[in-house]
This record gives sequence, C-alpha cells and structure tokens, in this order.
Amino acid sequence: MRIKKVEIKDYKAFYGKNEFNVDGKNLFIYGENGSGKSSFYYALKDFFQSSTETLSYDETENIFLTKAQQGKGYIEVTFNPDKDGTATDKKYTVKKSAKNTYAAGDTSIRDAIKLKSFLTYKHLLGIHHIEKDKEIDLFDLLVKGVLKHFKSVAITGNKELGELWEDVEKSVAKPTAGTAYNITQKKNDVDKTINAFDTAFKKLFVTASIENILKYAQPILDKFGRNIELKLNYTQAKPTPTYKDIERNHVRVKNQISWKRNRQASYLLE
Repeated sequence: MRIKKVEIKDYKAFYGKNEFNVDGKNLFIYGENGSGKSSFYYALKDFFQSSTETLSYDETENIFLTKAQQGKGYIEVTFNPDKDGTATDKKYTVKKSAKNTYAAGDTSIRDAIKLKSFLTYKHLLGIHHIEKDKEIDLFDLLVKGVLKHFKSVAITGNKELGELWEDVEKSVAKPTAGTAYNITQKKNDVDKTINAFDTAFKKLFVTASIENILKYAQPILDKFGRNIELKLNYTQAKPTPTYKDIERNHVRVKNQISWKRNRQASYLLE
C-alpha cells in the first residue's frame, strides 16, 4: 500500500478541507513555524492509531471553528495500490469520536501501526548524542523518540510507551509537602509508575515476544550484506535512594559484524 492522497478537515492548524496529493512518492514538507507541519504529522499519527483505539478530537479540533462547525472534521487517507496490491484507490476515513470506516476484516491499517516510525528531526538528530556515561545508550532515543508513540494493549495497556515514562518522570519530580503528600506516598507512586514502565519496556527485548525490537531491525541490517547482528540489553530503571531521580535506565548495544576479504574475520564492537 502507498499513500496517494491525504485530506484533513478542521484538525489542529487545518481550517476547512485541505488536500495533499502524495501520489505514492516520497514527500518532503517544509514551512515556517506555525504553518502546519506538526499538525500534518499528528494527523497521520492519529489516523493510524485510530485503528486500535477510539480517539476523541475535542483537543485537536481547529480552535477557530464556530459551534455549528464543530464535530465535522475528519482525516481521510487514500491508498493506491490497495492492501491487495491492486492499482485501485482505497479510502479510509477517521472522524471525531468515531473509531474508523474500515471494512470488516480489513486489518491493513492496524497492521501498519505496528511498524510506524513517526520521528521528528529532533529524534533523528539524537542519534549523534546517544553516548551516556562514556557508553552508547539507546534509552532516550527509543523511549523519547523511535518508540515514544508505541502502543500495544498487550504490552503498554491503554497508554503509549512515552506516556508511561512521562508518568515516571512526573512522579519522581513531584515534591513532598508534609502530611498532604508525604514521602511514603511518593515512594508508592514512584514504584508503581516505574514498575508499569519496566514491565512494558522489557518485553520489547524478549526474543520470543511478538514485539521484539530486533525482529523488525534485523531484516534491515541484513540488507547491508555484512552479517550484522545486534544484541540489546535493558537495565531496568529504579529510583535512587532519595526517590528524587531515576538510575540504571540504560539500553546497551553490542554489534557483531562478520565479512569476508582474504579470510573470514569477526569483530565485536561495544
């Protein structure tokens, strides 16, 4: 499936109906601050995410709508070829408070959300700054970038992975205030949010898990033809003794590369 056209009405920065003809090609979007780049990004994210949950657009409707105009916005994406590879247009529409217009048995959009890669330029720039404590650490790149919007009922429940981590950060940052909110209550809240995050995140590193990260990364690495193999290790996050910060939240990576020149050689890079 390839996106042919995106139509957005009354969503965030887009007032009225706005059409974007992609025609199955790569699309580069640029513009001034406030011109709608982020709105386009989030419209597509919400479109795909709507295949697994019901979205409410109360907070994403264009703020200049009159009362009579409210509730009529939508995001419509046209694909060509369709899910069967046929060169015909296939439209999917997501409306306010409506789950979707997908035909019964059509799981193409739901399947696509599992492989989504909604990244901002800030996330991409982050790959140049993944060293922490003098070691390569992928934690921030994954949790605050690549997998920030990852959501699976079986793994993250009703929240995105990034939201689970935000819960951790908020619970740690919340100050105690005497009897109104004491250290015992804070410890319980911090432990609860960290456990929820750790339980979800560590599943992405289990070899047998359907959402195992390397299951999706390895086919891409194989294209380089260098027998590149990655090993990822997540050290589970935990609170510091004072419960004022988080420690051990690291994702370490080991790369093994083998190739032939005059003889077979194998290198382990850490």
